[in-house]
Amino acid sequence: FRDYTIYTVNVSPGEGSVVSHTLNDQIKGFHDLWGFFLSKNGTVWVRGYRLLAEYIERDGKFKVIDNNMVNDWGIQFEVTNDLFEDREQNIWIATYSNGIYRFNPTTEFFKAVRYPTANDLPNSSIAWLDDGGLLVSIPGDKLHRYDSQLNNIPVGIPGLNNTVSFYALLQSKDKRRILMGGDHGLYVYDKIENRTTHIDASRFQNGYINSLIEDSRGNFWIGVSDQGLYKYRVGNSKVSAHDIEKTSDFPAVNITGNFTDYQGNLWVSTLGSGLYKIDPVSNMILKRVGLEGPQFNKMPLASITCMTSLTDSTLLISSNGLMIYDIPRDTMRSVNFGGELLANVLSI
Repeated sequence: FRDYTIYTVNVSPGEGSVVSHTLNDQIKGFHDLWGFFLSKNGTVWVRGYRLLAEYIERDGKFKVIDNNMVNDWGIQFEVTNDLFEDREQNIWIATYSNGIYRFNPTTEFFKAVRYPTANDLPNSSIAWLDDGGLLVSIPGDKLHRYDSQLNNIPVGIPGLNNTVSFYALLQSKDKRRILMGGDHGLYVYDKIENRTTHIDASRFQNGYINSLIEDSRGNFWIGVSDQGLYKYRVGNSKVSAHDIEKTSDFPAVNITGNFTDYQGNLWVSTLGSGLYKIDPVSNMILKRVGLEGPQFNKMPLASITCMTSLTDSTLLISSNGLMIYDIPRDTMRSVNFGGELLANVLSI
């Protein structure tokens, strides 16, 4: 069975055909097919020694499920003995020596996409594009682009030096521009003009760009390591370095989150200097949240790892635990987890 073949047979009238499949390209070393399983939605699974795979009918091929317990949601097995589906379409998998696993393939099936290059480096930013695809920036590597099916395709941005790596990506809300920032300054691709403009890093005092934000007025805010925050007024005009101005009094720290409130003010969270409220028209810093005070129940808020909005007037903030900040009342309260120890949350 080392070189076994799986056959799929089409028995429709006038369309009889047989297609052969092998899994040797997905599974390294010896593996053995012991049986098939048909789920209620018509999906075919194969099981056996060092083997668990799903047949993807639209692609006409099998997808092997990795045997790798990388976290609590992975699966590790030597043998998959049997599969069973309950009334809620959960599939139960009985393994030889690693216990029983349960999962729902309609909600819990993940697709892992390896980088086209051999280097598995961490990505720093992802920008969803209006065609359903995405751009992925990898520090130390070039920019990568994927279509809606996560197939690697050419980047296709004219005038872009694709040996340059980026730390931050952003597609504008009107879908017209794609902004890319890194060590070499800022690149702005204009889809209407089909051209890319490069603003050199010297305009940002040679700091590297690590965050890109768009406010409710269509202005872009550029976070620059060791330099602070810059505002970039674009509108319908052509891209120009003259439209970039530095926000005074903003610290030279990494930006970890942003939010535009119901009044149009920009809120920016930082790693090491708390939370800032900024007027997007005057560029003035209206408020800094991060010092101890009675309204915060003596909870300092210096290093914020991530932030998101709960409503148009409340923020959920991670800073040595989760806290909810009420913007109009200027109050902070911690989220009670019933005594459970909660590690610092890195993403919300």
